[in-house]
Amino acid sequence: MTEPPPSRTARLRALGRALGDAGAHLTGRVEEMHRSIAGRAFAAAGPGAAPVRTTHDAISAVVYASVRGGARLGGRAAGVIGALTPLGEGEWLEGPRLAFLEGAVCGALGDHVEERHAELAPRMAVRLAGRDVAVEPAALAGAFPRAERRVAVFLHGLCETEAAWGRPALDDDALGTYGDRLRRHLGHSPVFLRYNSGLRVAENGRRFAELLDRLVTAWPVELEELVLIGHSMGGLVVRSACLHGERWGLPWVGRVRHCVYLGTPHDGAALERAARRAAGALRLLPETRALASAIEVRSAGIRDLAHPELGPLLASARHHAIAATVGASPHHLSSRLLGDTLVPHASALGHGRSGGAALALDEDDRHHLGGLHHFSLLDHPLVYERLRHWLAQGV
Repeated sequence: MTEPPPSRTARLRALGRALGDAGAHLTGRVEEMHRSIAGRAFAAAGPGAAPVRTTHDAISAVVYASVRGGARLGGRAAGVIGALTPLGEGEWLEGPRLAFLEGAVCGALGDHVEERHAELAPRMAVRLAGRDVAVEPAALAGAFPRAERRVAVFLHGLCETEAAWGRPALDDDALGTYGDRLRRHLGHSPVFLRYNSGLRVAENGRRFAELLDRLVTAWPVELEELVLIGHSMGGLVVRSACLHGERWGLPWVGRVRHCVYLGTPHDGAALERAARRAAGALRLLPETRALASAIEVRSAGIRDLAHPELGPLLASARHHAIAATVGASPHHLSSRLLGDTLVPHASALGHGRSGGAALALDEDDRHHLGGLHHFSLLDHPLVYERLRHWLAQGV
């Protein structure tokens, strides 16, 4: 039996606690920097400043402790008040703006959120119309009355939710998401997932593998073909899930025909490696160590993007990668410097130029699109054309 999601009241209380903790953490970083700067000033003033420093340190410690305590208490009070008012019953908690905020917060701090405020952390779940769908026969049959034997599963990237794939079609004539169009053109039932993108890639891969095992078993009709499509980090989670599925001998692995990676940093993300170097440099001076601490709070999922180590691709499936660049050509200076603004061209195509192993992909399964950015890959007609071309072919 699938565990029910937390109530709106529980989520509001947890949101208040999380905001209070964030305020307290920020206060701690300010205090750390203040002490470092004041310490250097008192040291330069000499031994005669010792009595003043003692008084300063005592007063500042009380002030910062009061601010930290006030932030935590204020956050908790706000959460309780929100839960006891009409806010706790409102539909706004399922709205697109809060979904965007949830995705951003979980991408940045998802492991911390799950550890300390579990009610706010999204589960690995099938999503439809802004809500979780239990991976059970009755629930899936009700959510997918036109269930097909071919299923395309979509995984969003870091700091995203399933809403990032675009607005679903309201009728069969509208374009809609890639999933809507695949259902019309190739007969795939689209399944969109939400997950906590701030967790380790391997942990999300494990959860995805387990969910696919339950999905295949509970799907309303016998499932013959799986297509796994991941944007950015979602592609790494796809690869990790396939490794787990193979290792555990799960039946769904044999049904995977295609894996598609859209802007996936197979060789790592340059921005995460730059963040590591910046944190190391900031730690060299006492006055900037607080900034280094702030940078190092980033989630385990972000840290994994420095050097993903996921092993070989699933041998029984066909794999495809699309890379975008801001310049028309991957050789343009802007493309070399920025890639798609977040992921370098070579990393998205798995060329193995940053120390990792090159992906065993045919050139026909690597595709470049110029003049686009990272998030264009989520909803663009040229991406869909290539996606449809690949999935229409055999393995």
